[in-house]
Amino acid sequence: MKPTPPLITPTAFSPPSALTGFRWPRLPWGMLAAIGTVALTFGVMAYLLLARSVSLTAIPADAQLGVEDFFAPRIGSHWLLVPGPHRITGNAPGYKPLDAEITVTEASLQQHTLALTPLPGRLTVSVEPVGEARVSIDGVDAGKAPGVIEEIEAGTREVLVEAPRYMPFVAKLEVRGKRQDETLAVKLTPAWADFKIASQPAGAQVSVDGKLLGPTPLAAELLHGEHRLSVSRAGYKPWSRTLQVEAGRAVSIPDVVLAKADGMLEIVTEPRGAAITVNGRYRGESPLKVAVTPDTDHRITAMLAGYEPQNASGRAASDATSNIALQLAAELAVINLMTEPADAELLVNGQPAGNATQRLSLPTKEHEIVVRRAGYASFRTLVTPRRGVDKHLRISLKTAAEMAAAEAPAAYTPPPSYAPPAPPNQQNASPYPEQGSSEAQRQADLSAAQFAPPEVQQAMAEQRGREPGSAAAAPPPATAGRLRTGLGQDLARFDGGDFSLPGRAPTRLTRPFYLGLREVSNADYRRFIANHSSRGAEGQALDADNQPVVGVSWEAAAVYCNWLSRRDSLPVFYQIRYGRVLGINPDAVGYRLPTEAEWMWAAGVGPEGRPQEFPWGAAFPPAARGANLADGSATQYLSAIIPGFDDGFAGSAPVGSFPPNGKGLFDLAGNVAEWVHDGYAANPAAGLDPLGPPNAAQHVVAGSSWATAVREKLRSGAREAAAAGRPDLGFRLARYAQ
Repeated sequence: MKPTPPLITPTAFSPPSALTGFRWPRLPWGMLAAIGTVALTFGVMAYLLLARSVSLTAIPADAQLGVEDFFAPRIGSHWLLVPGPHRITGNAPGYKPLDAEITVTEASLQQHTLALTPLPGRLTVSVEPVGEARVSIDGVDAGKAPGVIEEIEAGTREVLVEAPRYMPFVAKLEVRGKRQDETLAVKLTPAWADFKIASQPAGAQVSVDGKLLGPTPLAAELLHGEHRLSVSRAGYKPWSRTLQVEAGRAVSIPDVVLAKADGMLEIVTEPRGAAITVNGRYRGESPLKVAVTPDTDHRITAMLAGYEPQNASGRAASDATSNIALQLAAELAVINLMTEPADAELLVNGQPAGNATQRLSLPTKEHEIVVRRAGYASFRTLVTPRRGVDKHLRISLKTAAEMAAAEAPAAYTPPPSYAPPAPPNQQNASPYPEQGSSEAQRQADLSAAQFAPPEVQQAMAEQRGREPGSAAAAPPPATAGRLRTGLGQDLARFDGGDFSLPGRAPTRLTRPFYLGLREVSNADYRRFIANHSSRGAEGQALDADNQPVVGVSWEAAAVYCNWLSRRDSLPVFYQIRYGRVLGINPDAVGYRLPTEAEWMWAAGVGPEGRPQEFPWGAAFPPAARGANLADGSATQYLSAIIPGFDDGFAGSAPVGSFPPNGKGLFDLAGNVAEWVHDGYAANPAAGLDPLGPPNAAQHVVAGSSWATAVREKLRSGAREAAAAGRPDLGFRLARYAQ
């Protein structure tokens, strides 16, 4: 029998750990603990030395604040924090969480206040009397009313409530936020006013801002603000007005009277192109249509160069057209030509017409006359014959040497201002002719020039010492206070202003203007009409180059102004057709005659802006040699003189021979009286920049002359009417500055 093996019994087992068999080293643990304690103590002491006491105050006061640092000791409401940035957090009921950063400085004690932002609030808006309106908060659309508007940031807010046909409602609202509710009750005010309108006749259509409302009489409503109101009816002129409507304030217009619509005159002439005036006012060239007052007779005149003026009467019904047909009859007049040399050739309007010395019968319109001969500078002129007037042209052709001498520019030397020259020799005086049509009046529309063929131009260039075709010098430009024409005539600039003279209504001159320092001389005028003669009168010689031009009509003076304007490249002031002044261009800055208001301001307003009785001041008579008036030297020629006064001249003196007035203008007293622009009326034109009546048979003559002795006629405001030139009547230049 085999032996029984021993039984194996279970027993508890634990696996060995990693430290099985590890023995801790023998270290000076006590010493290490002491060193750690000392290091921690020094670290805390260093932090305390570097840290600053920082007070953190929260808004609201019950907010909980914290400093998100690893080590931030707190003592009450103070934290010990080292300099530098620190993150602060906080929260409070009804406020948004705070997450902010502060910077701690080196200061010993610091305080920071941290405000938490309230959560948004809600607004409940009610509105009447409308069912719906739009709400804007701080200019941003927020929704409709009535209703609740969510998420309104706390603070002062501007609430705008708008609805059609009502005035906007604006209110300032303090929103508390923190999810609290606010309420706003809105009552809108109507933005319209009641409107009524009636018209004569009734039944006219009413429109507001282009929208048709209906016929009159009409009752409607107009919204607050500015509106353009129009009333119209067929056969009548439209009526319109701008209305300023206030909400709640009724507007009533019961008396709109519609005027009948203009009638139309359709005017045709044979031949075409005639100048048409209606009631004396130039309206254009035929054929044309002209609007006129209905059911009234109108005076129509047709004028065409070379034809007799044709007059007619026309009438048109309201909103209707009447046809006027005019047949013009040809008109002929005589031109007498006398030429040197005698065998010169004549061309009329470019066509050969035989020998230049002859009597021509031409239509009364502008013609080009050319007289030529080999070896001479040709003569060219534009001439308009006048019915009943035999015009005489004496033409002397010039050689190359004569042309060069005539065109050589001469330096402009103003005449002496204060010391008058010795009186002219009266022994050679020529008598003044009858007071009929003067040469200037007959030839006011005449402009002449000599031109040379190429071979003569070359000879002239050699005489002048310059190249052929070289341009003449341009006229000097105007300065701020002075201007000089291309002929060398000086003008001074003035600003005018408000003034009132005895016997004249208050006047205001607002447009700056220029006035000639001196009267236009014979030499100046002969640059325009070479053969003009200021013939003597009362035994006096008036024709010297430096004496003022006289014997010219008002229209002749106006034509001279336009001629000089074109010469200086300026827009013409006068509208002239066929030698007649038909109108003016008041915006033009070309030369013109002074207005009566400008002349009277220059003569009658003293240096201090006060009226003065005479152009030279208050004393009468003026100082010796102070003005050229009717004096003792003219006793044998004039019926009346100023006793005891002697100016040294029995007739006119050279322009600018006597002292100027306080404005630097010569001869406003004496020498020659002067044409001004204005047509004559019993009462002088006044008001704002007056130009006088547009149509007048006579024109105003201002000032006195060498033949004036009566004290009343020597005063600054003296004026009279004239229709023709005189031996003691001239003019000076003027023009607007802008």
